[in-house]
Amino acid sequence: MSQAIREEITIYATYLVANGGCASFDITYLSRALDLSIATIESYYLSKDEILLDVLKQISLCTPECFLKHIEFCLEDKQVAQLKRKKLKRKIEGFFKLNPLGLAYVHIYCELNADPKFSRFINVIEENWAKTIELIFYMNHQKNSAKKYFNSLIHSIYNLKNSKCLNVTIH
Repeated sequence: MSQAIREEITIYATYLVANGGCASFDITYLSRALDLSIATIESYYLSKDEILLDVLKQISLCTPECFLKHIEFCLEDKQVAQLKRKKLKRKIEGFFKLNPLGLAYVHIYCELNADPKFSRFINVIEENWAKTIELIFYMNHQKNSAKKYFNSLIHSIYNLKNSKCLNVTIH
């Protein structure tokens, strides 16, 4: 990872901690993703998860606020809560029309709420968490993309107004 990118991440992380922060969030995956080349990531996805890549390329963008409302609405539905993992995964990919960053929002939202009803979402997202973060940068690899998407992610967390401390790990 370039020194400039590392410093940028440190600045944002420090800002969030200084302003009260949210739940614990480890940005190790972000650091690791930025170290990977486009060729390496592209080769990995095309060979091991072509379907996931295709789905994520086609889905539309949504704002963090809108996305979180959708999650809350969906989880109030008992039928949704009873779905098996595969069906729930399809529900996430289809009904919510996620962009790759959206999966990060789900993961963080689950952490912030620490509620049993979110456990099924956590199980689904934990399986592909690192790959999802890598894909964010693969699909948006252009000048200032790292800063832009990390900034968006940080602000979406901060806007949840959670009072817990943020624990940041940079490797």
